[in-house]
Amino acid sequence: MTNRVIVLLIVVTVMLFGVQATASEVDERWTILVNGVRVANEGVHEYEGSVYVSIEAFNQLFGTPSVSEDIGTIHTIDAVATASIEDLAAARNAYSVKVDAEARRVYVLALPPGLVPLHEHTVPGMGVHYADPANMEFGGPVFCVYDGELYCIEYILPMELIMSGAAFTLGALEGYPSPSVVETVFDHNSTSMPVEHMAIHLYFFTAEERAHIQ
Repeated sequence: MTNRVIVLLIVVTVMLFGVQATASEVDERWTILVNGVRVANEGVHEYEGSVYVSIEAFNQLFGTPSVSEDIGTIHTIDAVATASIEDLAAARNAYSVKVDAEARRVYVLALPPGLVPLHEHTVPGMGVHYADPANMEFGGPVFCVYDGELYCIEYILPMELIMSGAAFTLGALEGYPSPSVVETVFDHNSTSMPVEHMAIHLYFFTAEERAHIQ
């Protein structure tokens, strides 16, 4: 085998392995979600046990600059300024950050302040209900959380309020990333509340995807 043939084989081998490595890198990129909304993944990388993401891409989901100037170590990758997902979440006072290294997936739960659990048990298909008690007079919103992820938003509207004819506003995730609603369910007297009411559920997962919540 001539030297020219050997060199040609080496070049072809390098090219083939180079293509495979690039494809593998793209396939294995991290999925970063805030309330189920995906963060653009330019600049995503790992460093000392943390996942770094684009600061601009993360902040764009909230529509405003970061509320904190101190977001820890900043890495610039290909002209993209990045910070650890933990530091970015902390700057937004996020409730939790769930990192699944095996699935290469991060879920940040970022909700309005002042929420408390309304009960300790897990509601099948929904999870635990969190709400600001001050808002319950006007129906919520109530946030359904399971395993650190937002599954639905619920409004518990007293029939007296509905029948009064008075105008009222249903707040939700103003200023926070809001996932797409895949199913809306209306229930009459759906919970153990002592007053007659109508409950509106805005689900972000299908019934099949919620079936494991028991």
